[in-house]
Amino acid sequence: MVELCRNCVLNGIYGGLSMNRYVPVTTILIALGALNSPAWARGEESFGNSRVSPANYREWPGMARILDDADRVYTSWVNGDEHFYFQGDAQALNDSLKAFSAMESPVHEVILRTGHATARTFHGDQVPYDWVLHIAGGIARHGRRDKTGKQVLDNYPTLTVYVNDNTIDLETIRVPANVAVLGPNALRTHYLAGVKSKSILVSYGNSPLNPLDYRDWRGIIPVLDDPHRVYTRWVNSNERYFYQGDTQALNESLKAFVAIEAPVHEVILRPGPAKVRTLRGDKISYDWALAVMGGISSHLHREDVSTRVFDKYPTLTVYVGGNVIDLEKIKVPEGVTVLDLSNLRARYLAGLRSSNDQVPGYAAMYLAQLDPYQVENVAPIAALLHDEDIWVRLMAIGALLHFGEPARAVLVNASERIGLEEREREKLESALDHIDQMKIDADGLKAHEVLLERISAFRKSL
Repeated sequence: MVELCRNCVLNGIYGGLSMNRYVPVTTILIALGALNSPAWARGEESFGNSRVSPANYREWPGMARILDDADRVYTSWVNGDEHFYFQGDAQALNDSLKAFSAMESPVHEVILRTGHATARTFHGDQVPYDWVLHIAGGIARHGRRDKTGKQVLDNYPTLTVYVNDNTIDLETIRVPANVAVLGPNALRTHYLAGVKSKSILVSYGNSPLNPLDYRDWRGIIPVLDDPHRVYTRWVNSNERYFYQGDTQALNESLKAFVAIEAPVHEVILRPGPAKVRTLRGDKISYDWALAVMGGISSHLHREDVSTRVFDKYPTLTVYVGGNVIDLEKIKVPEGVTVLDLSNLRARYLAGLRSSNDQVPGYAAMYLAQLDPYQVENVAPIAALLHDEDIWVRLMAIGALLHFGEPARAVLVNASERIGLEEREREKLESALDHIDQMKIDADGLKAHEVLLERISAFRKSL
């Protein structure tokens, strides 16, 4: 990779590369796992968008259409490890995404990052770019996995996009159906064991959705395209649709929900009001939300076969108590199972004890967000602070801060342990700082308890 060559320059191993110049660089080939003895590395670069030869990319039919994009500004090649850099706006990116999705490959991954990006040339100049295509070929393909078999380089051509306020607006990106979207943390899973993936896309309003994207759930489009939908969030194909409306609008949505072709139709009743925070930091009020797990995220409920921490089927959550939804006027259709927080708590407590490497971490966060007033949940979550997986421990810390003062003691004790990783110590310090700024909401607690009792009585009356 070019970055390896730049490190060699910084470490004084060689003075620089120029077009078609061979330079002895032991570090590159060792990093790629090709040889254990000194060897030669070759680097080439070019500027602009001169045409490439399709014969050089016979492994990837359709590749030339992407590479010959008029927006390509710079290209680097080191031992077959190629990077093609592009400058353009969102429309140009979307055209490139179409070409990328048409390339013949079993996998099409697009990585989303934030900020502005620059590539450093072999002579040290900087070239701004908005997206880059990476192809690991030639000698470089030997470094796709490390000695343990863990993936550290891309097996297939991969496109990385830098989202910012000036050129590429996240909300204008159009991702083709066969493209998997990854985020910064997902990229890190190729390098660091135990770090979980996360990528996010959002939209506002109720623009119609494509039925082809929801073939697993026939009949779901009337629910999704409800005129009361105000916000949508997509995280690794774990989708959430948020709605604003009164009880009559909710009842219409419930009729549409039960018509979805699914073996289970669960509706969760929770105390409200509810708000969701957008990527911009704004808060949007909502009265009910639909959850749909698919794509990358669907492996979670497939692996979690016993505890049901994750929603295997589309699930509707309704928030009462915000002076919008009248609990007693909700009409529950036949075929709908109504749950409350006690049902979810039982699932999440079981999830904390799961042998799966991911379920306990998610269960801890869900349990804390479920009811931050229920301090009985602190102890079972705190038990995860001793888990051997750093990711699980970090999730437990993040969950405990939701409880505020009742979780302070366990977090302080954890911060005093010997042998903490740096990011673990930083997370603990941040959690304790957050608790210092939290205020006790006695009125909120009382209202919450009243709503829980009303919801329980409503369920019993069904």
